[in-house]
Amino acid sequence: MAHGYKKKQTPCDDNCGGSGQPKPELLPSNREVISIYNCVRGQLIVSTGGVVDLNYPALFAVMELYEIEDRVTCFERVAGVFRYFLNEQNKQEGK
Repeated sequence: MAHGYKKKQTPCDDNCGGSGQPKPELLPSNREVISIYNCVRGQLIVSTGGVVDLNYPALFAVMELYEIEDRVTCFERVAGVFRYFLNEQNKQEGK
């Protein structure tokens, strides 16, 4: 499975919000979760009011594709990452 990369003290680019803060170090224990998250972060359930949630069947399909052994823990962690970013986006949009 291809994993993310690890860089320390690299200024954030526009994808990081342009804050100028260094990107956080990607710990080995988080690589699997972040890789799965990156695969499914665009698979959303939306309504007229915006994003409702992550499409869980898509998440389970990707976990199966990548043969994730502990799917319950992976599911909980990916869903947590998604909710964190959704809450941040909602704050920025004043929701």
